Amino acid sequence: MTKKIIAIVVSVVLLICPLCTSAADVTVVARYDAGTRVNLSGNADGEAVVTLFTAASDGTVPVFIRQFSADGSYSFDIQMSSSASSGKYNVYVTTAADSASDSFSFVNAQKAADALALLSGAANASEALQIAETYSVDLGIDITDPNYAPNRSEIFTLLYNQGLRFADAPAFNSAYYKMFALATIHGGSNAVVENMLNKYQSQLGIDFVRDITGDTRLNSSALLRLYSVLSATDFAAEFQTRQSQAFMPILNESKMTATVDAASDWQGIKDAFANFDPLKALLSDSTWNKVNEKNAVYVKMMSYNYNKFTDVKTGFANAVTFVYDDENRPSKGSSFGGGGSSRPVVTPGVVPETFPAPVDLGFTDYGESHWSYEA
Repeated sequence: MTKKIIAIVVSVVLLICPLCTSAADVTVVARYDAGTRVNLSGNADGEAVVTLFTAASDGTVPVFIRQFSADGSYSFDIQMSSSASSGKYNVYVTTAADSASDSFSFVNAQKAADALALLSGAANASEALQIAETYSVDLGIDITDPNYAPNRSEIFTLLYNQGLRFADAPAFNSAYYKMFALATIHGGSNAVVENMLNKYQSQLGIDFVRDITGDTRLNSSALLRLYSVLSATDFAAEFQTRQSQAFMPILNESKMTATVDAASDWQGIKDAFANFDPLKALLSDSTWNKVNEKNAVYVKMMSYNYNKFTDVKTGFANAVTFVYDDENRPSKGSSFGGGGSSRPVVTPGVVPETFPAPVDLGFTDYGESHWSYEA
């Protein structure tokens, strides 16, 4: 039915404009952030028609029709009516030879304001969830998203803890999709975590390439470990402990944790301490400065597991204490032979066994027969 309606519209345009003879591939991307403007961009050649339908009445009566000319590519805004209903809209761009479609969710500002007023009065996270689901269309929430249902309770716990007073729909959407991403990351697979970080990077306040995939301090093993560290993070508890809703500090600490835990040898841990400033700051420790064989600390750290940043700090402190005590035992040699030292290599924590020198008791060396006797 949709194709039939569009075909009729295009046929009318062709009658008006017989120059629509493009054979180029057509593409369209619809972008809506807030207000009443929707940006459409893509590829097309020659005369084209854009038609807009509500998803509920797709293919019946278009709510917007516009003819335009394109020379390879196009980009323009369309204006939604101030009385347009909130919800999903489908947009089609069609030429004589090809067509393409995309969709976007529109939020009516006044209806969103009314819903937000109700939401701000929620007594708890459970009530906030019920209000939001009742007015999900006006709030721009897609409750049909497969990641919504299993995470809905955690999403609104995070939102409620943050506070439910928002200036407008865009402010709510920014906060909602941040918490949606974090709740989905918590307990998610590596693929899910990566997708959430990429898709909702603006809401999370990060740049996915700069801060994650393009961070040269993270090798492939550390990157995968980063995703699993984030998956194990209880963001509600972290925000409460930190008294902050910022994600970036958690991401940075998770990157350090992942890099140290994924290190294949002690040199990898040493490199992490050189590359991350918060780790480098730990090297001002007074006991660390008294350790002779500092590489032995990194060797000892290889024996620990790290699931959060406090584990890294604790592991470093314990390793420093261990090596310092080991070096200062009476008659104790070095426990590490790295770093160009000529000292013998001794396993940390193991004191070499020694035996007294032989003592000459002055016995004559008699033959074996001398010590024999008859029973």
